[in-house]
Amino acid sequence: MVEAASGQGINFGAVTSCMTVTCILADGSKVAGHAWQFGYDHILSSIKSKLSGRTVSEILVAGVGGVWTPDFENQATMMVRYKKANSIPESAEVMEHMGWRGAEGYESLAQALSPYSAASDTSAFTSHIGSELGGSASFTESSAGTIKVTADGDLS
Repeated sequence: MVEAASGQGINFGAVTSCMTVTCILADGSKVAGHAWQFGYDHILSSIKSKLSGRTVSEILVAGVGGVWTPDFENQATMMVRYKKANSIPESAEVMEHMGWRGAEGYESLAQALSPYSAASDTSAFTSHIGSELGGSASFTESSAGTIKVTADGDLS
């Protein structure tokens, strides 16, 4: 969690399987967080508590949409949903169950999980985040690298 005054930017650093959420407030200040895939920390509730009722003008969401669900749950939840939809036992390893191996197996898994991802339904994803934080959200896919929010509130 980070706050930045009006005129200050935010550098989220390395983003690989992560998602960043930045609320731009009416006065130009920012409240933001960086959720990582295997250390998900309920970022939306943390940001909401930091907002303390302040007016949100815009919500910028950027990161890897393919590993998050439209309701902002991590890939483990996505996997559970895929197993249920495809009648795969809960205890089974999906790749093993499907006979997928190696790099091609991981590609097959990514394709299989795609319909359950935020990247496949960005409207539901941004709607969920907007309703949680009280503003209009936009999503920018960023496959990997550094995500920054400029002092003016733009993604770079």
